[in-house]
Amino acid sequence: MRNKIFEKSVVVSVYLASSAITFDLNKYIISVLNFKMHYLLIIVQSILIVGIILGQSLCTKTSIHYSNINKWWITSALLTAMMFTNMKALYYIPLSLFTLYKNSTIILIAILELYFFGKSITVLGCVSFVLMISSSLFGNTVDKIELVGYYWMVANIFSTAAYILYLKKLMVVDMSTRTESVFFTNLLSVPTLFLLSMLFDPMEIPKMTLPLIISIIGSGIAAYFTSFSTAWSMKILSSTSYSMLGAMNKLIVSASGFLVFDENFERVKMLALLVGILSGMVYSLDSIRKRPSATPS
Repeated sequence: MRNKIFEKSVVVSVYLASSAITFDLNKYIISVLNFKMHYLLIIVQSILIVGIILGQSLCTKTSIHYSNINKWWITSALLTAMMFTNMKALYYIPLSLFTLYKNSTIILIAILELYFFGKSITVLGCVSFVLMISSSLFGNTVDKIELVGYYWMVANIFSTAAYILYLKKLMVVDMSTRTESVFFTNLLSVPTLFLLSMLFDPMEIPKMTLPLIISIIGSGIAAYFTSFSTAWSMKILSSTSYSMLGAMNKLIVSASGFLVFDENFERVKMLALLVGILSGMVYSLDSIRKRPSATPS
């Protein structure tokens, strides 16, 4: 019993910490350190993730089935689009508001699942969507954001929804498949990102300072831990615990925007964040009610 409690405490801590660190480091790299080669940044992060998984497979003597590589091409393209638009949106939008706008992905996924898969949207689900939209509108009244930032945010919402839905179609709750999904999607994204970097990244060679190098390496390692702590938490936590974990994650990431980047701390923005967190909890409750009962955590 104590071992299970300890394991759950570890996975929750790793997930919340690594997710917040990933967002904070990416924001720091592109906004504070002003690193403009966004494609190159994602390439380095992808290579780090692939390298860590290869090292892990060698240490644990776990084989990676390269015959499965063909089924991950589309997923890799969608992941590339999601990561790049995520970087661009973070460059223009404060981190605390980014998490609010990101909630719109949930609404889009629900609509697409309704249209393509015939899934229902309950009254409670609609209430959570109204709260999500309201939180975004409240937050929008505080910070002045360039129009191009909204374009990148919309692109990120659509690419994220496409990635999640397509990955759901491919994935099974098998840990090796989850490992392969992370490995192959990152591996296959490197050639595409390299070409895009050559075409669109500024040709000026950035000054590789020690803070920049440490931040880039740290963001790649944090992204790795985020990917696998997500899979780990889904395996050992009940649906109730996992849903609440998502709401906690948004709270921590939003709070880090104020603490780390000294974003405007105003009552309207705090109200928007609280409404956004409430919307996530309502949506989690709705999701839990629609699922079959799980083993209590």
